[in-house]
Amino acid sequence: MTQAHPAFIGPYRVTGLLGAGGMGQVYAALDGQGQTLAIKVLLGSTQATPAQRARFTREIQALRQLQHPNVVSVLDAGEQGGALWFAMPALPGQSLEARLRTQPMTPAEVLELGDQLCGAFELLHARGILHRDLKPDNVFCAPEGRYVLLDFGLVKDLASAESVRLSLSGALQGTPGFWAPEQASGEGARADARTDVYGLGALLYAALTGLPPCRGSSLVEVLAATLSAPPQPPSELVKEVPPALERAILWALAKEPERRPPSAAALRAALSAAPSAEDPRADRRALALGAGALVALSLLALGGVLALRSTPGGSPQAVTKGRPAALSPNPREGASAKPPK
Repeated sequence: MTQAHPAFIGPYRVTGLLGAGGMGQVYAALDGQGQTLAIKVLLGSTQATPAQRARFTREIQALRQLQHPNVVSVLDAGEQGGALWFAMPALPGQSLEARLRTQPMTPAEVLELGDQLCGAFELLHARGILHRDLKPDNVFCAPEGRYVLLDFGLVKDLASAESVRLSLSGALQGTPGFWAPEQASGEGARADARTDVYGLGALLYAALTGLPPCRGSSLVEVLAATLSAPPQPPSELVKEVPPALERAILWALAKEPERRPPSAAALRAALSAAPSAEDPRADRRALALGAGALVALSLLALGGVLALRSTPGGSPQAVTKGRPAALSPNPREGASAKPPK
């Protein structure tokens, strides 16, 4: 028999259950003005462990520090019947996971997704906050083309001793297929901004191909792939992937943190080098324009007139200024600021 939901959570009238998991439930509710919102509720005090309550509290604290169009916001929070809760805006649309069940995104859509989420992670990391669980189910697709980062349940605040204690080595934290090698090996204390950069790469890979970058028929196989097997290039799975987009994604998915983009800003700069047109053949058109310049010179020498369009070139330069010291890679680790060729 389905358990009845509470009539009220705090001052909000509950209208239904949106979802449930091992850590609690998410309800739809109405505020005093009749506006719909979503309320995330942790398990009751007799069910939730002290560590779970601490993580939930950290999630609320982290979200309250962030005001960004691509990060879900906290409207209110409290405790009722021993259960912690917080209220969020109710977003129309669907999760990225639901969106990808129909078909993968086009390269242009993946580039837009990457640009928006890299911007969100620039703010997170500037505040000293790590997400550590980026996957399609934790990104929401709003109808206006906005992507919103959800679920900060594994958030790590590098300024908080309690947060660091909860992230000590030995615990596997993240989602198989999407977690970084340092998470899959249980070395949570090693997590830094580049762990989230790996998560961004894994998310973009899945958006482009419909598959996680690390796959297997069992958890053991997924772990082994995460730790040692290079991801299959997206161009082997889908047609006409812009080479610059593939290079940026595979750069973010490097096994060693020091070989990844040193920041979300650096990844964003690499993505900006990829063609933004809907037609992924833009790379080939650029090459054709270069060859066409030789033909144009010949025609001009014969008195012909040919108008050529020029496109700016040059390799992307990583934007790495302004990173907080706590999140900056160790300079002795030799982090590369440019994607591999």
